[in-house]
Amino acid sequence: MNAQAYSNNDVSLILWNYDKKIKDCLGFNIVRENLTDNKSEPLPAWVGFEGETNPGHKSKDTSVWPIQKYNWKDLIAERDKTYKYKIIPMIGTPGNLSPISDPAMILETNEVSISEGKGKIKAYFNRGIISTQSLSNKLKKSTTEVQALKI
Repeated sequence: MNAQAYSNNDVSLILWNYDKKIKDCLGFNIVRENLTDNKSEPLPAWVGFEGETNPGHKSKDTSVWPIQKYNWKDLIAERDKTYKYKIIPMIGTPGNLSPISDPAMILETNEVSISEGKGKIKAYFNRGIISTQSLSNKLKKSTTEVQALKI
């Protein structure tokens, strides 16, 4: 079992694995521990279980909609802060989940800082794919509005 976190100037990437399948596990609650501000909170998720929808694209935390894979990105981590993450298996059924009772199954990552770099080397990345999606949605709305005005 292992958990690792990596970061750049914009996001943290969290990866984990277990040696064997966890009985009745439906996913993982990822708790961000903000070491700079001494605060902890579950990360947001936008995808629920099969059959659930999210038309307003509103988030729920990962204790409700646990991550159903072995990696996740913390897209809302703040720059110049240091974090580590706890990975908590969630046991039960959709809508009736509990954290695993065995504390040995809760993984913790190394510390990471959201920073452009260290020393003389600085690197910057952006989220082109997310901004492209946002722009595409806005253009679709504008095109629809223009077409409606022409009619």
